[in-house]
Amino acid sequence: SRPLWCQPLEGFRAALRDWVHGSDPEGPMNLAIFLDAAAVAGDAALLDEAQAYLRRLLAGSDAFHARFAAAIGQFGGEDGGWWRRLPGLRGREAAEFDLKKLGIFPLVHGVRALALQYGVTALGTRERLQALAAAGRIDAGLARDLVDALHCLMRLKLASNLRQIDAGRAPDNAVRLVDLGTLDRQALKDSLAIVRGFRQWLALHYRLDAL
Repeated sequence: SRPLWCQPLEGFRAALRDWVHGSDPEGPMNLAIFLDAAAVAGDAALLDEAQAYLRRLLAGSDAFHARFAAAIGQFGGEDGGWWRRLPGLRGREAAEFDLKKLGIFPLVHGVRALALQYGVTALGTRERLQALAAAGRIDAGLARDLVDALHCLMRLKLASNLRQIDAGRAPDNAVRLVDLGTLDRQALKDSLAIVRGFRQWLALHYRLDAL
């Protein structure tokens, strides 16, 4: 229903060039959406051709890969302990925070960036991590921990959404610490620590401090 996503192959090639080389601030996000695309009907070879064109477009483009990965830092820095980074914190029970921004997005997008860099065609984050580990692009232990962290964060988000629906609220990404038991709080803390370590690893891998 949106013209941007309803184009012939040549139109997508032009859009991909613009997302990679243009100045539109939405370009990297549109590219991220495209990277997660899957053919569900029609001629799947058209998507394959567009994806192959993108790989050719990015061959040897280390600077672009670094800029693409840098989106992991758009929602805040790394300073301080994870409790202190929670917005509006006045004691643990008072905190409400965006679980997607704090944990899910940097994990998923960081893995997406690595998949793009190394030509991994898998779509799911878990599948991408398995492929990256199998190819020796990421430590197998880190890949396992990231999968565990992602599953934990997604479980906590789903549980929060169900509570919001039960309370007559629209589901969103906000999670309140007061709603979490001791075990879930510890799991959250451990998962966010894994994500933080991954962000630091990506910063070194892509030399993000130099951008």
